[in-house]
Amino acid sequence: MPSPLTNRTPVPADKQSVLPGYLGVPWWGALLIAAGFTAVGATIDALVNSSLGVIYNVFYLIGCVLAALAVRRRALFTAAVQPPLITVTIGLISLFGLVSAANESGKSQSLSRTVLNIAMPYSNLFPWILSTFLICVAIAVARWFLTRDDVADQAAGAKKAAGAKKADREKKSDGDKTAAKARATDAPKRRRRTKGETAAGKDAERKRRTPRPE
Repeated sequence: MPSPLTNRTPVPADKQSVLPGYLGVPWWGALLIAAGFTAVGATIDALVNSSLGVIYNVFYLIGCVLAALAVRRRALFTAAVQPPLITVTIGLISLFGLVSAANESGKSQSLSRTVLNIAMPYSNLFPWILSTFLICVAIAVARWFLTRDDVADQAAGAKKAAGAKKADREKKSDGDKTAAKARATDAPKRRRRTKGETAAGKDAERKRRTPRPE
């Protein structure tokens, strides 16, 4: 059933955020929101705790959920699938940076130990990553399901309006053609009438100029 609130807003349904009256961000805007919050959380957690823990998880969740709510309807797929990709990229980079900083501080480690130090904390984040992913998918599916009728109605209305405009243009074009044809038909008559009036005027002028016999 179409939403009255969605139908009253001037923003097209496929460009709306979760709030119908506000234009949603494009796919790259959703990516920047989620990645920005995640990067901030990773930086704070790394500086405070020298690891990725609660602060990182909270910022990661907030960023991904905000992206799923703010993105345009047409870009919901991006908001749904991006959480694992973002945490893989930013999380692994952050963990690698922490391990590298530990090595530079004098705690030299072997390659296998370095890989283990990166993989173990990241594996502990998996439940949080999965939960965030499922939440974003649920938001995207709910938004798509609740607004599908609005998108169909607006598309039908736009198609109907385009058809009406096309019919008006065709009607106007037919009227112009009819008027042009009528003018073309009347032109010879007007020319003949004008010639007759001109000839009559000349005869009258000659009669006035011809002296009458006394």
